[in-house]
Amino acid sequence: MNPPLLSVILPTYNRDYCVGRMIDSVLAQNFKDFELIIIDDGSSDETPRVLQRYDDRRIVVLTQSNQGVSSARNLGLSQARGEYITFVDSDDYLLQGFFEDIAGWLSKEKSDILVYEGEFVENFTKKTAPIFWERKEYCPKEAVKGGEFLEEFCLYGGNSWACAKVFRRGFLQKYSLSFDEKISYGEDMLLLLQCYELAQSIRAIQKHYYVCDRRDEASLSQKQTLHIKKVDDLFQAYYQLKKSTHHISCIALNYIKHSRQWLAKQPLSYQNKIDICSLHSDWRGEREGVMEEIESWLISKHRWGLLRVFYILFPKLCWGIGAYYFLYPKTIGLTRRIAKKLLSPFWSRGSLNKK
Repeated sequence: MNPPLLSVILPTYNRDYCVGRMIDSVLAQNFKDFELIIIDDGSSDETPRVLQRYDDRRIVVLTQSNQGVSSARNLGLSQARGEYITFVDSDDYLLQGFFEDIAGWLSKEKSDILVYEGEFVENFTKKTAPIFWERKEYCPKEAVKGGEFLEEFCLYGGNSWACAKVFRRGFLQKYSLSFDEKISYGEDMLLLLQCYELAQSIRAIQKHYYVCDRRDEASLSQKQTLHIKKVDDLFQAYYQLKKSTHHISCIALNYIKHSRQWLAKQPLSYQNKIDICSLHSDWRGEREGVMEEIESWLISKHRWGLLRVFYILFPKLCWGIGAYYFLYPKTIGLTRRIAKKLLSPFWSRGSLNKK
């Protein structure tokens, strides 16, 4: 049997109430040249019975003991036969036309990665998940090299879902790219940053066929207390990238923005604050290097664009427990240095005019 154009990888764990919706939305696609690899990550509910109801030769069901979503996705990757790969989650669903649109683009150009917009349902309202959260209308008009896309991703708050993306399998294999099974928060973003740096061609597409359903997540998050491991995972992922990347400054900015946004939403107990103080104390030396890397990169790459970053981004970074403990001591000095470097040409010109 010839390999399909597309392998769809679906990890699931205790989702008997919703996984069928995702499977149905995949099978309903008009474009049929795909395989659906479902990995049951040790479910203890009725998920296995739901999967048994599907009798379709394009479906491959794999099972493993509960090891987490990254392990399940990696198992799917190891078994995939398609020329291209896309990831889906069992809480979500696809709109009609997704695979057909993918095939249309790939018939015109063989990009390493296709990046789509998405939609998400929050408080029973559907909203667009843009390619760049901070420049929602922006999209590169042509396919771009990975390094260029990586910088835009970090500057403009790129969408960090692993879903609504399409990866050439040969590209992932060439660089041995997969999900890091040692971290449980930020694993999607870590893989995306690695892929974006190495890709020769990335095509961004302003269409949305992927719907992320956050209704359950929203109700649970109100009861959630901060899990210190999630903070540590963000730092560990950043530190791994630091060892291998040539774009560490923009990646550092991305990680700081991302951690601030997440931490600011979390309810914090007294013990949470103690834990964060301890964690950030361990990373104090790393912190100073991070801020210096961001400063030098912003100055060299985006002199005039710094006005926006200086007046909007860094004041915001001072809010939220994560930003306070991680950034505040260095933010004041950083903003002063940036202001001085930004205004130095005018100061020099003014002093010359006086002469």
